[in-house]
Amino acid sequence: MPSPAFTAALDIGTNSVVLLLLRRDADGVLRRVLEPARITRLGEDTARTGVLKPQAMERTLAAVAELMRGLREVAPHCTGAAAATSAVRDAANGAEFLGRCAEIIGGQPALFSGREEADTMFRGATDGLPPGTRCLCADIGGGSTELAAGEPGRCTARTSLNLGCVRLGETHSLLSRATPADIAAARQAAAELLRGACQGMASSHPLTPLEGAGGTDLFSTAGVAECAGGSGDGVPATRGTPADSATPGLKENRGGATLQRGSGGGENGIPPTVLACGGTATTFAAMAAGVAPFDPERIQGMRFSRACVEEWAARLLPLTPEERARKNPGLSPDRAPVLPAGLLILAEILRASGAPEATVTSRGLRHGICLRLLAGELRPTWTT
Repeated sequence: MPSPAFTAALDIGTNSVVLLLLRRDADGVLRRVLEPARITRLGEDTARTGVLKPQAMERTLAAVAELMRGLREVAPHCTGAAAATSAVRDAANGAEFLGRCAEIIGGQPALFSGREEADTMFRGATDGLPPGTRCLCADIGGGSTELAAGEPGRCTARTSLNLGCVRLGETHSLLSRATPADIAAARQAAAELLRGACQGMASSHPLTPLEGAGGTDLFSTAGVAECAGGSGDGVPATRGTPADSATPGLKENRGGATLQRGSGGGENGIPPTVLACGGTATTFAAMAAGVAPFDPERIQGMRFSRACVEEWAARLLPLTPEERARKNPGLSPDRAPVLPAGLLILAEILRASGAPEATVTSRGLRHGICLRLLAGELRPTWTT
C-alpha cells in the first residue's frame, strides 16, 4: 500500500462536525485540501438533560458517514484521527455514541478531556507564529470554551470552561429574539466564569505583540497554504479593497460596526494579544467582512475590537435566526441561532483579559490534531 499522502482530522463537536484534510507537498508545506462542516447540534439540550438526544445522535452520525465517504473519494490513502469534545464528555450515553461512530469510521474516536482539547487547540492556533511569541488563545465551542496561554510549541497554562454558544444560548434563551433581561443574565454568567481564568492567564504570562502591521502575514507561509483561492498574504480581502492595499490603521465600516485590519496596535497603542479560533470567531469574521461563501484564508489574520464584537451581538440578539441570516451575508442559517451567544462570550474574554482586540485564525483544534498525528503524539483512528 502506498504511504498515506494525506492527514485528516474529524472534529465531532457540540454544534458541528468538521473534517480537515491536509496534504504535505514535496516542499514540506502542509496544504489545506478541504474542510467541510455540517451543523448537527449534537449537544442539543445536553447541558440540561445530561444525555445526547437520539435525534441529535442520528443527525451527527449521518454527517460523520457523509464526510468520511467524501474523504475516501478524495484521499483513498490517508491517516486520520477523530476526536469528540464537550457534548460527548458530558453525556451519560457518550460511550454508546462513540461506539456507533467507530462502526462508521473504522476506529473509535478519541474523547478529549478539556485539558487535552485546550492543549491541542493551542498547538494548532499558534503554528506558524514567530518563535517566542506569547499569546492567549481562545476557542469558543458549542458546549465549552478553551483558553490556553504560552508560545508556539509550549503551552504553559490552559483551562476548559463549561461555557459555549449552544450551552449559553439554550440556558439563557438567546437562540431567537433574546430579551434584555436574558442578555444581561447571560453576560453576567459568562463574565463570572471567565474573569478569574482570563485574568490569571494574562497576568501570569506576559504577552508579546503580534507582527503584522501594514498587511504583513501574521502567520508563516511555512504553515498551511490553500490549494486554491485565498488572498495569500494573510490579510483578508474585504469587499472593494484589494488585500495588498492594506495600510496601518485601516478600518472598514460595516453598517456601524468597525472592523480593523492590519493595525500595528489597538486602543492606547496596546497590541492585540488574543488569538480567536473556532466557529464563533471564524463565522463572525466571515459575516462582518461579507465573505460568502466561507473562505478560511480570507478571514485569516482579521482583527476586531471588543466594541465591534459587542455591537454585532447587540444587533443580532433581538432578531430571529432567519432575520439574522437574511440580513447578513456570510452568516449561514444553521449558525444564526448560536452566533450571538458566542459573541457575548468572546466580548467577555476580551474584557476579562484586558485585551482591546483579537486576531482571528482559521487554524485551531483540527490543525492541532493533524500536527499531533504527524509528530506521532496521537494515535490514528484510521489509516488507509
